[in-house]
Amino acid sequence: MYPQGGPGTIFEISTSGNERVLVNFTGNEGYFPLGKLVAFNGDLYGTTFFGGKFGRGSVCGGYGCGTAFKLSASNVFTVLHNFQYGGPWDGSNPRGGLTVFNGLLYGTTVVGGVQEQGNVFQIDPSGATTVLFDFSGIRQSPLFPAAALLPVNGELYGTTQFGGAGNCQFGCGAIFRTTPAGVHRPVYSFLGGADGQGPEAELISENGVLYGTTSEGGAYGRGTVFACTLSGTERILHSFRGGMDGADPRGGLVEINGFLYGTTAGGGAYHRGTIFAIGPNGEEHVLHNFGEGNDGTSPAATLLAVNGVLYGTTISGGSVNAGTVFELTP
Repeated sequence: MYPQGGPGTIFEISTSGNERVLVNFTGNEGYFPLGKLVAFNGDLYGTTFFGGKFGRGSVCGGYGCGTAFKLSASNVFTVLHNFQYGGPWDGSNPRGGLTVFNGLLYGTTVVGGVQEQGNVFQIDPSGATTVLFDFSGIRQSPLFPAAALLPVNGELYGTTQFGGAGNCQFGCGAIFRTTPAGVHRPVYSFLGGADGQGPEAELISENGVLYGTTSEGGAYGRGTVFACTLSGTERILHSFRGGMDGADPRGGLVEINGFLYGTTAGGGAYHRGTIFAIGPNGEEHVLHNFGEGNDGTSPAATLLAVNGVLYGTTISGGSVNAGTVFELTP
């Protein structure tokens, strides 16, 4: 009935490894919660890529077009919005999770909307949803936004995996910014060569500069870590070779004491992914190679820094080959 892995859960886990499942998704509430949770006024908010009330037929893969939800501090689960592929053109299949900004929640849908290429939406804590910007079918326009938005200087910055002005089959990806009123501007279009291609993860901002990863492109075609000014000047901090240094970074970055930390889904000593650090001068250090023992394989989500310790997840591997939650002290 569902894609491999089932509908999914919301869980909590202590730093000592004790796990408790808070929600088991059934499909009506949504399923495949791919984006991160965000805390707002004591509650948790998130999205599911599939599921919900709409799109169980030939659209949205037959699995539903996704939902936005709230989990209260008392563990009460509420669906705030059911996305639709057509009808109100509110988009479908949100992947990147939600972002809190000025008392409202903002997110993106991967597809759907007027031109079927996704949009940027706003949702209030009661579930009222407004489309701020609909990605068009024009080649130079970004499309397929797959990451959470980042507030910087009163605007929301994001990435698209495809689209932009680059000469790739579907475009090489782009960085964009949108105001809360829906005024949309391109920031940078990846060209698919040494500058990278296919950003899938959210951005971070440090001292007025955006930092992120691309899962493809770069000098060796295996992804990059990049910096980009708010005015659109990009530079590469590291191009992954696909060997010991890792390959295919799919998660975003986290900054601790001047170092940028992230993961690659492939490459490394066992070809199962790495945890890496990028130093202030752009030098890369591999901190861990996945694939030895039960530590997990193919990390694809952004790391979480808590009191100087990094926490993350792997898609597969572990003692029952269903993924792991790990910690690493840099």
